[in-house]
Amino acid sequence: GPVHPAQAVLRPIFARVIAVRDRSGDQVVIGTIDAQGYSIAYQNGPYGFADITADMARELKIPASHILLQSTHTHNGPDDIGVWGGVPTSYLAYVKSQMETAIRRAVAAQRPAVLRWSTASMTGFSHTFGSDSDSTHTGDNHDYPPDNQLRVLQALTPRGQVIVTVVNYSTHPTVYGPLNKVSPDWPGATATFL
Repeated sequence: GPVHPAQAVLRPIFARVIAVRDRSGDQVVIGTIDAQGYSIAYQNGPYGFADITADMARELKIPASHILLQSTHTHNGPDDIGVWGGVPTSYLAYVKSQMETAIRRAVAAQRPAVLRWSTASMTGFSHTFGSDSDSTHTGDNHDYPPDNQLRVLQALTPRGQVIVTVVNYSTHPTVYGPLNKVSPDWPGATATFL
């Protein structure tokens, strides 16, 4: 955003999507963009997650409730929700186009696979980022309990070769702090490693 412009790229940011369809044809799509946040809807045009979901549901005949979209919340990603000044409308249109392209590609690339999943408790690593000692109560675990689960979904070929691994961990990806470089922070490093 204009308040904190990036001067370089530490690591590229992406729209990542996995599409899974079972034998009976039920389809689900999970998509993530590397950004500080992303709104369900925008006043300046049809660029929100709800708009993407509606377009893809209509085009691909996937129930809107089966299209799950999220952002990684990296503080070194684009400010698509306007906390630090926002981004131009043209960038929101670009993100929407890229996410829709990623969804189409993921659905078209589906192939027979075996799915496996697991979870791990991250208790001790997961916490809200504030404290309950001030008037904001941002660290109030009663009202805002931390999600302590790390979830992994993996698709393998029938011969056991990994097709894709998805990691979901609801924590605050600000390892690098506010840099002057674009970065997806640890979620991007994890995706690159996997």
